[in-house]
Parts: sequence; structure tokens; C-alpha cells
Amino acid sequence: MKDKLALSTLTLGHTLVHWYFQGFLLIVPFVIKEFSLSFTQAGLLVSYRAILGAIVNIPAGALVDWLGKRRLILAVSILWSAIIYLMVGLSPNYLILQIMVALVGIGGSTWHPAAMSTLSNRFPERRGFALSLHEFGANLGDALAPLVIGIMLVTIGWREVLGINAIPGILLAIALWFLMGKFQESQRTTMNFSKYTAGLKGLFTNKLLIKLSGISALRTMSQNVINTFLPIYLINVLAMGPDRAGFMVALLTLPSLASGLIVGTISDKTGRKSAMAVCLWVSAAMMALLGVFQQGYLFMGSLMVLGLFLFSVRPVNFAYAMEVTPKDIGATTVGFIFGLNTAFAALAPLAAGIIADRVGAISTFYLGSALVLGSAILTLTLPKVVRKKEEAKAPASAGKPP
Repeated sequence: MKDKLALSTLTLGHTLVHWYFQGFLLIVPFVIKEFSLSFTQAGLLVSYRAILGAIVNIPAGALVDWLGKRRLILAVSILWSAIIYLMVGLSPNYLILQIMVALVGIGGSTWHPAAMSTLSNRFPERRGFALSLHEFGANLGDALAPLVIGIMLVTIGWREVLGINAIPGILLAIALWFLMGKFQESQRTTMNFSKYTAGLKGLFTNKLLIKLSGISALRTMSQNVINTFLPIYLINVLAMGPDRAGFMVALLTLPSLASGLIVGTISDKTGRKSAMAVCLWVSAAMMALLGVFQQGYLFMGSLMVLGLFLFSVRPVNFAYAMEVTPKDIGATTVGFIFGLNTAFAALAPLAAGIIADRVGAISTFYLGSALVLGSAILTLTLPKVVRKKEEAKAPASAGKPP
């Protein structure tokens, strides 16, 4: 399969994965109203998804590396997300709703190891660019979902919105199965079990990988706080309509459509550490300013600058991680980091909800700032990694990246 088609397909799939994720967060304020939930309960609802995702991530990555069935795993991941979100909309009570929301976490957890390891192996010379383009798809979904779903919520209920949103997921899962062809076979590992388990054990003793996972976890915790409570703050506290709130949430993610690709490309040339550090320090400052300004144009400007930097870090972090771990267990590396990410990030919405109930929703912005500040400080301990020349050359079968 041609590399451009593979890269485009995986980017589009990532768009839909995040469309579901970000779109549901705009629906949470309406779930709060329908079921009379506290901020703590709302935060817990989002945490459920992250908890199950954390449990699934590492075995999902191992499954990808061991079996190599990337096409099947990617198609099932998209289909799973579509069907489970449909079931969320059909939930007759809060108990069933909680179970369905938790099950959603399986979809994203299986997507990322398969997609990101495929791109990392396919484009080693431009790994930062390829992963940033994949992240562009996520940012596109994050940006468009609140805009479109916000408008939809003006005229129809949140349950109907989830039902309609299942349709593109089902169609894309079918399309992905046929478009990917036998592409996954070229990525199949030939490791025996003992070699594989030795490589897996090495991840848990790789101190640099643990640091990168910690940086990623703190950043993701911060992102989970802002993603969860920005819509709640806008709709439940400032009493904005869903269309205007959707526009405000989009201001957070729209700038990253350009910045992610720029930061990823810069990191390929100048190094991962410096690119990550700048993004994280600026993100900490901008998130604190959200708490200071609270609303108005300065609040909107802070959201936009925050979006420029906060969402640009993840692909650089993963590119760094896959340069300090064995290529043959790339999917497991992704699953390992995502597993630690989501395990800790699952606590963030719940903690933010508890603080919001006691202090006020605006406090969640300061919590997010403190978390990403910790991530920035930890970045200072990283060494600069110089890729080996043989790893920087694309394999002959890969051709030139787009």
C-alpha cells in the first residue's frame, strides 16, 4: 500500500477517535443536568473511561507487536468506539451510562499502539513529522467536534447526537479495512516469545522511558482537566449556550492544527527536549491565566495560546520514546506510555471535580496549570537524544514520506 494513503487513512481514523472523545465532553454538561450530578460525579464519569483505557493499553500494545494484525485492530477500534457511544446515548439510567462510558476507553487504547507504531516504523527519518500529522488528525477531531456538536445540541438532544455520530464511525471502520489491504503484514514481527518478553521487561527498567512517561502523564492529566471542565464551566457556570460553548472549546484546539506539525518538524531538526520544554512552560502559564481572566477576550486569547502549545507536545514525546526503545516493540512502547498516562490521568477529572465542588469550577484551571508545570520541570532532567544514522534512514520499502 502506498505510504501517502496509509498516512492519510490513519490520520482520518485518529480524527474520528478524538471526535468521539471531545464531542462527548461537550455532552457531559447536559448529562449533569439530566441526572442531577455534582462536579465530582461528572469528573468520575470521565475517569471511568480513562481507568479501563489504562488497563487495556499495555496488553493492547503487546498484542499489536506479537500478532501484527494492525488492519484488524484499527478497524475494530473505530467500530467499537462508534457502537459504544451509540449505547451511551441509549442508556436508560445512570448505572448503565457509567458502564458504557467506561467501555469507551477500549477503543482509543487499541487504536494508538497500532497506528503510532506503524507510522514510527514506516517513517524513521521523519518520525516527528509523521506522528505530528497523526496528531493533526486528533487535533482536527478535537477542534471540529465541539463546533459541530454544539450546533447540533441547539436543536436536538444529546442522545440523538450520539446516535447520529455512530454512522461515520461504522462507515470508516469498513473503509479502513479495505483501504489498508495487507499493509499490516509488512509490519509483522518475527520475534520469538523469549526475545519479546525480554524487550518488554526492558521497558520497565528503562529510566529514560519512565521519565518520558511521567512527563506525558502529568501533561495528559492537565489536558484531561481542561478538556473535562472547560465545557462544564462555560455551560453550567457561565450559562453559555452549547453553540457558543462549542466555539470556545474549539478555540483551545484549532490553533494546534498548525502548531503540531511545526513543532514536530522542528523537533526532528533541533531535538525533542527543547521543543517539549518550550511547549510545556508556555502551557503552564496560559492555563493559570484562564483562572485569572475567567471570561472575556483575554480568556479567549489565553485559550488560543494554550492550544498552540499544549496539544503539540504528545507526538514529540512519543517520537523521543521510540528512539530510546527497541524498534520491534514500538507498539508496546506506545501502549506502555499510554497505560501510565491514562492510569494517572484517570485521577485528574475526579480530583478536579472534588476541588470544584469545594472551591469552585475556576479552581480547575489552576490545578491544570500546576500539573503541566510539574511536567515542564521534569523535562529539565532529560538528556538530548541524537538518533543513530542507520535509524534515521527510511527503509527501502517505505519510499519517500509525503
